[in-house]
Amino acid sequence: MGEVTGTGRDPRAGARPPLGTFALLMGGVLLLVIGIVLTVSAMRGDAGEPEVSGAQSRDDLTAVLVETAERLEMDVQPEERTNDPRQCDRPRGGVGELYFLQTLDGPPREDVEDALLVVREMWEDLGYAVADRAIGEARGVSALTTDGGAIYFLTGPGGSALAGESACGPPGQDDARGLPPEGRFAARS
Repeated sequence: MGEVTGTGRDPRAGARPPLGTFALLMGGVLLLVIGIVLTVSAMRGDAGEPEVSGAQSRDDLTAVLVETAERLEMDVQPEERTNDPRQCDRPRGGVGELYFLQTLDGPPREDVEDALLVVREMWEDLGYAVADRAIGEARGVSALTTDGGAIYFLTGPGGSALAGESACGPPGQDDARGLPPEGRFAARS
């Protein structure tokens, strides 16, 4: 009674799953493998680009602050101090280091809107995520950089300032200890 007429086979014996079920199963396996590869890559820190050290991020962002100050026609005069690294938790796991950037001070801005626009456009052109800020009477913009650092520009009745902190990266060799090369921040005459 279990035979199909004309085939001589029992339809329950050795039946293959439909082709659609096999394709779905293989698709699921492929997605699982891709997920595992991506998870392992993230855990190892392989995000496509090499991770920048805290010292390198500091140096890169210091150059951005100096260029920003120049565009704003601010005198750039550094404070004489060392800048030791601070410990931080790295986004990809483990302990890293970050640096506070040297603050560049200037006078209050006469045209606040123009200054904010200059800074915003420059930082957005670098691919940074820029947001408006206000602290008391001071107004400004802040930016998160592509490597995880943060910088800001504020201006108010008491003056203007550019500052920030580097990304939290793996410890890197840093002979400068946070001080810029000699003459890098020469005052304008």
